[in-house]
Amino acid sequence: MSSITPVPTERNRTATALVLGGDGFIAGYLIAALRRRGWRVLRGVRMHGERALRDDERVCDFATMTAPEQWRDALAGVDAVVNAAGILRETGRQTFDAIHVDGPLALARACVDAGVRRSVQISALGLPADGAFIASKHRFDEALAALPLSAVALRPSVVYSATGSYGGMSMLRALAALPFGTGLGIAFFLWMAHRRGDAREIAATAGTVVIADACFTAPAVIVQFASGLWLAQMAGMPLSMFWLKTALILFFVIGACWLPVLRLQLRARDLARAAAATGAPLPPVYFRVMRWWFWLGWPAFLSVLAIFWLMVKKPM
Repeated sequence: MSSITPVPTERNRTATALVLGGDGFIAGYLIAALRRRGWRVLRGVRMHGERALRDDERVCDFATMTAPEQWRDALAGVDAVVNAAGILRETGRQTFDAIHVDGPLALARACVDAGVRRSVQISALGLPADGAFIASKHRFDEALAALPLSAVALRPSVVYSATGSYGGMSMLRALAALPFGTGLGIAFFLWMAHRRGDAREIAATAGTVVIADACFTAPAVIVQFASGLWLAQMAGMPLSMFWLKTALILFFVIGACWLPVLRLQLRARDLARAAAATGAPLPPVYFRVMRWWFWLGWPAFLSVLAIFWLMVKKPM
């Protein structure tokens, strides 16, 4: 955005940009950058309910505005168009063809008719074979390049901001932390019971921990893994990307540590129950079991932290 300066306009009139997807994550940053550089910005939004349009809003709905003449009012007084609208999955009339091809193409043709001087398309990096999302984005890129416009299509890969996230990125970040609280909290209670050394308390706590792991930790790990693959597929992210591939490897590390930990928790519970029933002290084998439980927990715990970091930073 550092090279974007307002286009020449009639004297005493500020250059105006229409930004599609005005309520979205990327558009929010684009709008702020344009305004810092002296542009007047109109936000293209889909209307919900009966609320009135704000002064800086224009009705822009790719699903229904598929003819150039439907964009005439939205383009009144506009000097440049930035299309940052997009969907990751299809629902009802919100299809990839409608939102990424037909609607934007009608808008671009309307720009030609209205004499709008610039058009910027926020596309996506990848190959059409990677999925319908990228294929539809690229079809419009090609159509836009064929029109008599000063147009550019930008193809970012993964978009991340340290100050916020949106849609799929918010879900990825939330899912990355999902097993963190459950696993850590459950392990904390068992560790504290172990430190106190009371066989009855250890037996009761270990029994509860086994149930909690089955009910909460295991589903959290499964949901994180499955939904991560699903979101990556929707976003057109190939699994060969470094951060995704590394996260998958760490998942297997977690599984390789966590499955023995489950067995060790069952063993510790049984040993503590036997000691409590007879009034005998905890046997040496119990302490060996807990040592293994403690040390196997660390690789799994650190792997969860690493996955969270990978999903936030997305190193390439």
